[in-house]
Amino acid sequence: MAKEIEVIERRQVPENLEASMAKIIEVLGNGGEVMEKFARLLDAVQRSEILTFLTALLENWDRVMKVITEELTDERMARFIRNALSVFAIVSSVDTDRLMKAVSKMAGGDGSAPARSGGDLAHNLSSLINLLSDPEVSAGLTKVLRLIGSI
Repeated sequence: MAKEIEVIERRQVPENLEASMAKIIEVLGNGGEVMEKFARLLDAVQRSEILTFLTALLENWDRVMKVITEELTDERMARFIRNALSVFAIVSSVDTDRLMKAVSKMAGGDGSAPARSGGDLAHNLSSLINLLSDPEVSAGLTKVLRLIGSI
């Protein structure tokens, strides 16, 4: 049987509680604009299911970190990261003005694009196909496409 209540202890109100409540009432009293924005934020969070995602992520944090660690320490991933950084370095070193002029010429913007022979195109396509048949390039490209697809 339950133990009988002998004494009811009254909670002490913290000293700063009244000041905090006054500040909240002051903010909420400004036309309710803050509450409206907060309600819109909560609605957007609910519709996007971000909380569901974050909850699942945090509930399974150990497993998620294990998978991420395993993937990042894989030798193929290390090569992919090195290759991606190399590509980024090359792309970032391109002079955008010269690139835009070249693209404009190739598009026939000023008619001064050099004529290409069919042999050059065939050679370039075969080089591209050979490059894509490399397993490392293929794996890296697959991961990049998955990443782009998830965005």
